[in-house]
Amino acid sequence: MYERRHLERELSDLGLTSERSGEVIGEDTRHKVANSLAVPFRWICRVVATQANGDSSVGTGVLIGPRHVLTCAHVIYPVDDNGRPRFRTRSIEVFPAENGGEEPLGGFRANGWTVHRQWFAGQEVNCTFDYGLIRLKDDIGAETFRALRGRPLGFWGSPTDGHGTRFARVDPATLVNQTVTLAGYPYRKGLNELAARVMKEGSGRITGSALLNRCTEKRFVGRFLPRVEPTWRVLLHDTDTSPAQSGCPVWTRDGQGRLDLIGLHQGQLKSSTPVNGATTVNLALRITREFLRQVELWRSTFVEG
Repeated sequence: MYERRHLERELSDLGLTSERSGEVIGEDTRHKVANSLAVPFRWICRVVATQANGDSSVGTGVLIGPRHVLTCAHVIYPVDDNGRPRFRTRSIEVFPAENGGEEPLGGFRANGWTVHRQWFAGQEVNCTFDYGLIRLKDDIGAETFRALRGRPLGFWGSPTDGHGTRFARVDPATLVNQTVTLAGYPYRKGLNELAARVMKEGSGRITGSALLNRCTEKRFVGRFLPRVEPTWRVLLHDTDTSPAQSGCPVWTRDGQGRLDLIGLHQGQLKSSTPVNGATTVNLALRITREFLRQVELWRSTFVEG
């Protein structure tokens, strides 16, 4: 019971509700990941950000470097009811491959984090820049683990691990109606106390793109297209999601079987204008050239504590 109350407090501090942070569309088709040590699930992390008052927020991230975890900015700095980030994060810990309360690789502390400055540049947060990077104290991507039979953990997009994953921009014209997969740590009220610790995987399709600049209101009248506009950063998708999946990787599989990380799941908005017949849309921040340049800058300059 204590753990359940703690999770509710985490979600409340993050500003998460079923209306804002994800949506199950029709029947919930997600399933528990059977082996979280398999690729790419070993790089997906439960992220816990603790505030100065001791409260915690919970989300999902993905390891994209030996010690760097990519996630949404609002996972690092929760958003208050007025749409402004709370810059009170005192510590962050990540748990790669956690599944059902089991932590096969352990937990790792961060010694730094950053978010895109445009995310909080206006009166409300700008969801087209809702991303940030967590730097870990340890170079876990190069570490070997008993649970991996003495092999190194690696990370998404490593040029040397031979797993066939890529962290790069994908041509937007190829994304519409593309099947996508995402995995993270969903939580919904009424589930048991380990609900937000179970890694779940789901698949859906890219249904279009959106031009948004506010992502904290429950209803938004904006510009939506049933195609992926090259200059728009937000993707629409119909994959089932729930709170605490914010920041989880969204990926596609190309003709050679390679896994392309194309975005980060952000949450959900309701539109007064139906999008492909739906008034509820799930959002993912697309990996663009600007996104990649920013992350590379962070990784090259944001290394040591």
